Parts: sequence; C-alpha cells; structure tokens
Amino acid sequence: MSLVTILGIIGVVINWTLAIIGMPLQIRENLKRRNAEGLSTLNFSLLFWVFATSFLYGLSIYNFPLILGNALPLVFSGIILGQIMYYRKKNFKKSA
Repeated sequence: MSLVTILGIIGVVINWTLAIIGMPLQIRENLKRRNAEGLSTLNFSLLFWVFATSFLYGLSIYNFPLILGNALPLVFSGIILGQIMYYRKKNFKKSA
C-alpha cells in the first residue's frame, strides 16, 4: 500500500469521524434548543466551502478518497449553516 493511499484513508477516517460524531450532535443540539446561538457563520461557511471544493476537486480528478471523505461532511456542514441562517432570521423577526 502506497503512502498516498494510506494518507487518503487517514483523511477519510478523520473527515467521517467529524461528520458522524461531531456534526450530527451539533445539528441535534440546534434543533433541541431551536437556535444556533454561539455558532460562527464565518466558520461554518468556510468549513462548507472547504468540503465543497475538496469534493468537487475529487470529482474532477476521479479521486475516490477525496469524494468519499468530503461528501458527508459537506452535507452536514451545509445543514448546520442552514440552521444558523434559519434561526438567525427567525430570531431577528421575533425581536423586531
């Protein structure tokens, strides 16, 4: 097994660990609290675009580890970003 393959596998494992453990917990917590207070829009926007560009790059070069490693985190970071925007809009209307 080559070093590139090993690094690809490690990257997939780390990204999926973040996606499977960390992000669903955050999504659930946001739903339970019905707000996304304390989450950084900039941070999750950058995270979303990092996963999106890595996923698209993987598609363009037909690199399965890049595609696989970034697909699920891309979806979950998009959900969290959507929650941030939804709850901020909802809370803004409530306070106005």
